[in-house]
Amino acid sequence: MDSIKLLDKAIIYQQQNEQSYPAQEFLLLQLCMRVTKNLLIILMPS
Repeated sequence: MDSIKLLDKAIIYQQQNEQSYPAQEFLLLQLCMRVTKNLLIILMPS
């Protein structure tokens, strides 16, 4: 859970301080989706 809280803090910081945030948010979301997919493949082999 701590990593999720840390990610939330980083997102809030970027929203408040960076003009190019929407593009960065999209890239971060894509990265999270890829990591989640890969973790599911590794942890739940079929």
